Amino acid sequence: MSLRFPRRLATTTALGGLVLSLWGCQTTAPMVAQSIGPHDVACQVATPGNGAMARVRVAKGDSDSLSAESTAGACSTLQQVGEALQAQGSALGFEVIGPVRSQSEWNQVDNLAMRNAVLRQPEPDSVQVVITERITQCGASVGYILGCTPASGRPFVFIKQHNILQDWAPEWVIWAHELGHAVGLTHPDGANVEPARPKRIMTYAPNPQSVELATQEPEAFVQMSRFRSGGPVALTRAQSQQAAGAAVAAADVLKYVSRGGAHGVNLDPLAQLSDAQLLPLRQMLAPGARLSALLQGAQFSPSEVPALNQWLVASNDDAAWSSLVAQAAEEPARESAPPSSGGLDLSLKLKDLLNWSKRPQAPDLVAVMQSNAIAVMGDLGGAQTVDAVMQALSRQEAVLPLDARHLGVAALGRNLARTQTPALAAFLGAASVPQFWCPTQSKPDADCVALSNSARMALVQGRSLPTLNSR
Repeated sequence: MSLRFPRRLATTTALGGLVLSLWGCQTTAPMVAQSIGPHDVACQVATPGNGAMARVRVAKGDSDSLSAESTAGACSTLQQVGEALQAQGSALGFEVIGPVRSQSEWNQVDNLAMRNAVLRQPEPDSVQVVITERITQCGASVGYILGCTPASGRPFVFIKQHNILQDWAPEWVIWAHELGHAVGLTHPDGANVEPARPKRIMTYAPNPQSVELATQEPEAFVQMSRFRSGGPVALTRAQSQQAAGAAVAAADVLKYVSRGGAHGVNLDPLAQLSDAQLLPLRQMLAPGARLSALLQGAQFSPSEVPALNQWLVASNDDAAWSSLVAQAAEEPARESAPPSSGGLDLSLKLKDLLNWSKRPQAPDLVAVMQSNAIAVMGDLGGAQTVDAVMQALSRQEAVLPLDARHLGVAALGRNLARTQTPALAAFLGAASVPQFWCPTQSKPDADCVALSNSARMALVQGRSLPTLNSR
């Protein structure tokens, strides 16, 4: 279950485009209708002077972990999105229609599930936002993924339930980022491993400073209001496939996957690697894996660590390497105050002070790295690498985080769809029984039942889609 904290006030300054998240301070709660029918207006938030409103319908999975996701929560997040966009010149508000709908098919989504959703309703009258426990695949990317818009310029957005530590970027930034894709905006830094424009909302790796819009982006967001009439959005620039990036050398596979962060890992640059060349990722799944060992095993130099996807660094200081490794050596201790960060302007120092309590710590970062590693190994691996994944998933002690286990099972299903390996089918069949995950419990708990459901889904897809290729 995701760890959730109170919402915070987000104030965007026009000069620096900097968000200051004030712990314990609340935005004025939006007015939400008490009795809401499927076509009724639940709330109107951030109404601009020009009256341009984007209509939004929200759905979610029906699992217990998603029970806290509500209409009021969606209204609150969209209010923060609207206020932030308006501060950057985008005159757009939001109108939420109906209550949040719950459907079991949204507990966990992949390319196939998202594609089917788009095909079922080709011209909706609103933006469809789906909140899910996890997104196992988004185009060519797999692993720990915050959000996915399966068709650029189309009003379908899938967002992973927010985890304040592992996701780090404010929830409204993630919503704004995916809504930007819905009106055709792409990543300004392409598919680079290191984000070239980390302060932009549309950067491929959103972080606490990703609050800025540029050039045509405010105008593009305003056009979201056109979905109300079922009409198309006139994209402000031509859309094209994201660059896949250069092929990753075998010696750099650990470094590449470690850098993936909370945006998953693009498989295309890894597709040429052999099974033996992927096998070093096995060390990321080892029992007792520690952040310091993983970073050093990936051969990061001290000068590279501060660029390790903005969310990953322990501070904004250029000397972050030593503090990150020192912190990792004392896992899972958490600091009560940030270290000194010389060389930064006053506003960044203030942001550090106010946000320190929600910084990701070493165990949180290891969880994300393991999620990415097992997804890559399960999806691309041959006999040796897939065997290492199955061994890691078969351990009964709590070695891998829950998300990593779900993502590993989903990746094995995609591998089965491509290879039709009998041993893989047998493993997923065994994992489809809750007792596989909880052999010592007479009544398996909810997590074990959920994992068995993921394995059953992976087995069905793997057997029924023999030509499916996630890449």
